[in-house]
Amino acid sequence: MDRVAVLFNARSGALLSRAGTVLAAAEHLRDTEVPLGILPGGTMNVLARDLGVPADLDLAVAAPVARIDMATVNGRPFLCSSMLAMMPHLGRIREQARGRRWRSRWRLLERAVQVVRRYPRVLLRITVDGREHRARTRTVVVSCNPLSAGPPPMPGRERLDAGLLAVYVTQEWTSGDLLAVAARLFRGDWQQDRRIQRHEGRTVRVASPHMAMMSVMSDGEIARLSMPLTFEIRPRALAVLMPGAAS
Repeated sequence: MDRVAVLFNARSGALLSRAGTVLAAAEHLRDTEVPLGILPGGTMNVLARDLGVPADLDLAVAAPVARIDMATVNGRPFLCSSMLAMMPHLGRIREQARGRRWRSRWRLLERAVQVVRRYPRVLLRITVDGREHRARTRTVVVSCNPLSAGPPPMPGRERLDAGLLAVYVTQEWTSGDLLAVAARLFRGDWQQDRRIQRHEGRTVRVASPHMAMMSVMSDGEIARLSMPLTFEIRPRALAVLMPGAAS
């Protein structure tokens, strides 16, 4: 797990987390009244963007306190999204590319292309609030509250306290389909793509008749977890400094 720098802000009484994942701090503050302040310093700053954290840190730490939802997968917390199947393997390659020279990065890019070309579609049984959906897929994303159209490379969320899990399953058949879905993601009109199935609910269970373990990437943290995977939502479990809605 990445290191977390946690600072105490006397003005707001909040814990401020930066320089890596906020999950370690969030897990300790879950179900308490101490707010967590996000200082954008990560790779994508997904949660900071959804909270509307400004670049001016004085404004950020003076923000009002709100409560947002947390989600868990097999008891492990996440705040933004959990990705299954092919995505954690690409995530490992991305982590290996950090700090490498261009020649090494090029070799890792070739590995990533091979993963996209060769990763098989896996048969999954996805049960949302008791209703089962079957899919052969290479990409599944479980989001803590539904995604909306937003700036690339990761859509934002209009609400962080809707109390819902949103499941997105790609139904691509070729690498060309996968590239087309990625292109629509960057354009912002991915929700109209018929190759993406969407389900919403409060509990999600992911099982496979052929897999006992699966790699899962939750908010950038990769772990091998036992199947079935059980996702749950914990409404308004975390107090945060929330400067404003995401633009």
